[in-house]
Amino acid sequence: MARFYFTFILLLLLPFSASASKGLTGVFDAGWSTWYFGADSIESMHSRLHQMGITEVILQYAIVEGNHRYYPSTLSFTQDEPNRDVFIPQSITAAEKAGNGLWLGLYYNDDNWWVPPSASQLDTLLNRNILVLKELVALYGTREVIKGFYLPQEIARYYWQTPALAERLTSHFLQPLTDSIHKMGFKVISAPFFNAELESPSQLQSFFEGLFVTWKPDIIAIQDGIGVDHVTLAKLGTYLRAVQQACVKNQIEFWVDVELFEDDKLAASTRIRAQVDSAWQAFATGVVGYDLSALGGKGLDSLFVLQASTVSTKPPLGLLNSVSTPFKNHKTYQIDGKRLQKTIDLESQNQRLIRVPIKNH
Repeated sequence: MARFYFTFILLLLLPFSASASKGLTGVFDAGWSTWYFGADSIESMHSRLHQMGITEVILQYAIVEGNHRYYPSTLSFTQDEPNRDVFIPQSITAAEKAGNGLWLGLYYNDDNWWVPPSASQLDTLLNRNILVLKELVALYGTREVIKGFYLPQEIARYYWQTPALAERLTSHFLQPLTDSIHKMGFKVISAPFFNAELESPSQLQSFFEGLFVTWKPDIIAIQDGIGVDHVTLAKLGTYLRAVQQACVKNQIEFWVDVELFEDDKLAASTRIRAQVDSAWQAFATGVVGYDLSALGGKGLDSLFVLQASTVSTKPPLGLLNSVSTPFKNHKTYQIDGKRLQKTIDLESQNQRLIRVPIKNH
């Protein structure tokens, strides 16, 4: 396998470095390409992120059913997961040293999530998330760098569009989990997604306003859907503003989750720039990129060549070659992670296939 070196943070952020306030303010780290980094590499990554104004890091998961255990959990249902248990502890230390804020993901299991799940299945999912939450707080809750918790189960109106389904989602999962996090003194962030082919902006706004009657997260970081072709750039702003208005009405902070990838590679910098601009124009208060693993492969080289000839801002001294830890090619995960998701059209009852990667980016 080709080896890619850890210069990727600079390459992504060059387009935004001249104006940090109008570039990315945060980034997702799902761990797919960073869990095997040593402590020094994780610390270098966080330091570089901070230097470029990327000060919010969202660790997408603590436990991924069937894939990863990212901290030393002793819970019985986590013991069969592959052990990557230094990832969260190392990330906490790295964020502390760099001065970044860290958000910890919880327990992720998408079995039955797209059906959607029954009340009983949601109760089981809720209980496991709460157990992981309590364990994480017991282990790391006194570390001031931790700003809150991320809900890794992703919400989309398409799967919950009837009032009965939406009420099931909020009462059996979203609100009790959010209440548990708030009672422990932490904030809650969630990153829902949408599909412009399946809903209008007004339908999307109404959906979130309905959820927010009883569900009170602190931050909604809506996925912009560009990387998975859920919306065009021409329509993106209208959908972002619909969610922003629902958030403003309910005193919820509005962020945008920018998809950095295109198929199995990093997207063109011009496209990413347009996405970021759309997010700020929709009055986002934070713009986070998804995710670090998208930065591997040939996209790094092509982005560097492009930006070296167009961006006048020089990188900080030593940023390019200070870390030589190999970087896993995003292509492997991206290909393996995609799957056809069978869903039921609730209106016509016709089955359809929708491509949904592991994070619905």
